[in-house]
Amino acid sequence: MIFKSTKSPTAELRDLLGATRARLAQGHLQGLQDLGARHMKALERFISGPVPSEAELLKLKTEAQATEAMILAAREGLQAARRRLAEIERELSGWKAYDKTGQRSEVAASRVTLERKA
Repeated sequence: MIFKSTKSPTAELRDLLGATRARLAQGHLQGLQDLGARHMKALERFISGPVPSEAELLKLKTEAQATEAMILAAREGLQAARRRLAEIERELSGWKAYDKTGQRSEVAASRVTLERKA
């Protein structure tokens, strides 16, 4: 059985953009790939369908811009988390030094205290 949406392609896209923002806000990143596939199908319907009114297009543009801002913020947050994890890993692994003969040696991390960051 093939499911066909009764909504206009524009309304369907707006709903999907809203669902994307909701998942981002809740931190449910796993479901975004599925939503991406649904976005692509809705875009195909949008492109091949009737031309929406200017008002509908402006609403869609606003929804898309809000979603884009959330995606960029989520990406920045993930990058910050990766940087912090790398920083912690470096702190816990100690460091390398060379003695006066040029031999490399591992220097164990002395008592490491991690500073909690927001």
